[in-house]
Amino acid sequence: MNTYALQKIYTNNCVGKYVPNLDRHRVITESRSTDIRKVIEIGNDIVNASENDLSIPKNYGSILNKGYRAVPAKEKKAILNYFSDIYVKNLVERIGGELIRVIAPRTDKYSNSFFTYIISRGGIEIPFIITAGKSMGFVFEEQLNKNFKNQIRDGELIAGGILEGLLVNLNEFDNLPFDKKASDSGSAEDILENFYEIEDVIYQPGKAEARKFSNEIIDIGKDVSDVTLRLNNGSNIYLSLKCGPSLLCNYGISGLIVRDNNIIQKQPHKFDDFFALCGIDFDLLVNGLTEYDTNTEIVSKEDRKYSVVPNEDVGNEIINWLGSAIGCGYFYFKYKNSTKFQLIDFREPDTVREFLGSKIKNMEYVYPGISGGTDFGDTKTMVIVLYMDNNLKYTVKLRNSTGGLLPNKLTVETNFEKAESDKSIIFSIKRPFTL
Repeated sequence: MNTYALQKIYTNNCVGKYVPNLDRHRVITESRSTDIRKVIEIGNDIVNASENDLSIPKNYGSILNKGYRAVPAKEKKAILNYFSDIYVKNLVERIGGELIRVIAPRTDKYSNSFFTYIISRGGIEIPFIITAGKSMGFVFEEQLNKNFKNQIRDGELIAGGILEGLLVNLNEFDNLPFDKKASDSGSAEDILENFYEIEDVIYQPGKAEARKFSNEIIDIGKDVSDVTLRLNNGSNIYLSLKCGPSLLCNYGISGLIVRDNNIIQKQPHKFDDFFALCGIDFDLLVNGLTEYDTNTEIVSKEDRKYSVVPNEDVGNEIINWLGSAIGCGYFYFKYKNSTKFQLIDFREPDTVREFLGSKIKNMEYVYPGISGGTDFGDTKTMVIVLYMDNNLKYTVKLRNSTGGLLPNKLTVETNFEKAESDKSIIFSIKRPFTL
């Protein structure tokens, strides 16, 4: 048995129309226990009815935690132009089902595009997702692994290529596990010797290990490594790959804020120590969500947005929590474009803390609500921006990831590229590495 959280929306004539702002309607969230075999059966019937327009993803399967996933045929990759609501509605009716509603597509260049359709058949409702396929991050992992393996197999380091660029810039850091450290000049001969020490490339696709969120930075290199360089001496160089925005962490917080007898209220949560350090006023947060829910002003504009300067001890504790979301024991390797990459040394707890910043200069808060007009407008998301002393800023959000009202995700976003740290190197290569 598998549990799906389904939102049932009550609007007039909603079938075939996008509902981009779900919470502005009356939404009832229901948890239903659905036989996974029925989900697969319905999804497979829709795919078969498409007569080869759709197929099941070969690399990661058809079942997601939110429903059934299908991909368009190669010649129909431009799904936003090909698959209409009417097309899907006809497919569903062809298998004896009903299209209940359509959730507006989310599109970005990193995770591709997808539509979500809520489909009913035989008393069961399932989300049916049509996606353009693999994310750029997944493609980066695959291509990098293939590129590295081919060079190791052939025993030939490609001049100006991505592996040479990685080895040259790894040489900028101390305490590497190579038997012989390349000279400070990073000569081609020395880099080539390091290349010959690589015995194998270990690829672990689809790694999405959750970092433990606490006030302690622990070694997670082996767990989060997407591509590992195995050396002849038995040592490993762990690479955690990234392609897209720098999302520091993404943790579930369902149950933090609940609705009981139509009253929104705070509940105890395992991250309460972190929330307390951040100085979140949960009375203000609950009132802001209630204001947004009822479309009635409760919180003043002045109370919804303000700034504070944390004392040094509190700031240090917050930095430790952020550091736990990074962990240590690996190198962070980010694709920026075909010739530009970023390499960050996250091998030791101290280097992680140093990279994050030594002091929080200011914390800016924006609470949910409808007051504020054009200054910061209607929002159901709690936002705290931490401004650091090293040119970085971290955006902490308590938000709902499915279009609802009550927050179910804690995320922290940043832009590592702006860090002023000798633990970070942005470098370019001569031979483009194209995804």
